[in-house]
Amino acid sequence: MEKQLIENYFEQHREEYLKDLAKLIAIDSRRGEARQGMPFGEGPARSLKTALDIAAGYGLYTENWENYLGIVQINCEQNRNLDILTHLDVVPASPSDWRQTDPFVMKIDNGKVYGRGVADDKGPALAVIYSLRAIKELRLPLKGNPCVFLGCGEETGSEELHYYFERTEPAEMTISPDASFPVINIEKGILVAEIQSVYDRDGRLPRILSIKGGTAYNTVAETCKAIITGISAVEVQQQMENTEQKTRVRFTCIALDGGETEITAIGKAAHASMPEAGNNAIAAMLELLASLPFSKLKGFKQIQYLSRLFPHGDYYGRSARIYMEDEKSGVITVSPNLITYTETKLNLTIDARLPICFTDEKLKSFIEGVEMEDLHYSAQCVRPHYVDEKAGFVEKLLHCYEEYTGEKGYCIAAGGLTYCHGIDNAVAFGFADERVDNFMHGSDEFAQIDRLLTGGKIYASAILKLCN
Repeated sequence: MEKQLIENYFEQHREEYLKDLAKLIAIDSRRGEARQGMPFGEGPARSLKTALDIAAGYGLYTENWENYLGIVQINCEQNRNLDILTHLDVVPASPSDWRQTDPFVMKIDNGKVYGRGVADDKGPALAVIYSLRAIKELRLPLKGNPCVFLGCGEETGSEELHYYFERTEPAEMTISPDASFPVINIEKGILVAEIQSVYDRDGRLPRILSIKGGTAYNTVAETCKAIITGISAVEVQQQMENTEQKTRVRFTCIALDGGETEITAIGKAAHASMPEAGNNAIAAMLELLASLPFSKLKGFKQIQYLSRLFPHGDYYGRSARIYMEDEKSGVITVSPNLITYTETKLNLTIDARLPICFTDEKLKSFIEGVEMEDLHYSAQCVRPHYVDEKAGFVEKLLHCYEEYTGEKGYCIAAGGLTYCHGIDNAVAFGFADERVDNFMHGSDEFAQIDRLLTGGKIYASAILKLCN
């Protein structure tokens, strides 16, 4: 009976949901310049006000926490036993790169909605608000108090989450619809390591003048450029073709004024948690440069060492001797994603995603080896996050997923971090289908309408099970 009521409610409010979603998508809520009372700028603040107004219009209780975040509840009860962490900010979108629609004009086509934020995370956030609305309007019995958290800075560091927990304690349970169904109970840790060196300029020829590659520590490098002198473009060509054939990274080589040569490597970008989905231009460039007959300068010797340490196609740290794997969370991934090299300094940034078997001791010999090459190592580390798949609330979530999808529920280990990371009894739960590429953070981001509504139904059922 309860399931049928929830099913019917979401189908009856399908068009209303889409109209409300269009209002949210119309707001460019990327982070902007901070203003008085708007810590993340005007866009996120406008998006938060719009979402809270929608919720309040349906009789739900709302609060705006100084435009860091908002909360939506069925009533004003202060004690929460379930937090549902969502966000309304988005990553930047360039209209010229979109083909389906302007990113801030929602388009409905063939069962899909297009627009920045439809999948990440405005669509799921609104669906969860509708879950509370359904429970309230259907007068379904509820003993506990679920709280929907609407964050405004998730894409740029999640400062609002720290703000929240400075003022309140975590709920008994926490879930977030900012990932994939069924349940993500393991999030790998992240190690962002910097390998640096400084040295005196040495004018011997031939030599490398500069290398520049990558856009972000957590993105597999799509491009990398190097400028060299003392070796002509014609001489580079043969080795370049060999490297291109081996790596499938595309290279170009042109002669510059003054006897210099510019080499460009073009690979494929991907999220650093899945380096095998990309093609790392930095790793390919290091491999090419290490094979050329440069003078044995200190900087070049270190380039050769780093090429051996992080060879192209080694996604799992085998050459660096930091390979590790466990049955629950899988294998470590390692990707060199940023590089800057000049005639006096070198800086390489590595992104590693850490399984739950990770310990500091497993990096000890690696770090010692790096420092023996007169390179400086430093790193920031976020430990892996793990919730037992047999936890009672996890089993209830999986049951809800199975009930509304007809598919077997199971737990997933993921390489990316969500709001849940580091919070006790917190798991990511929906909305995406891991088998479908929604182009999140890319052009023509979309979500399947039925998927969004099914997610809302699943969340309504989960709220009732977890809060009763």
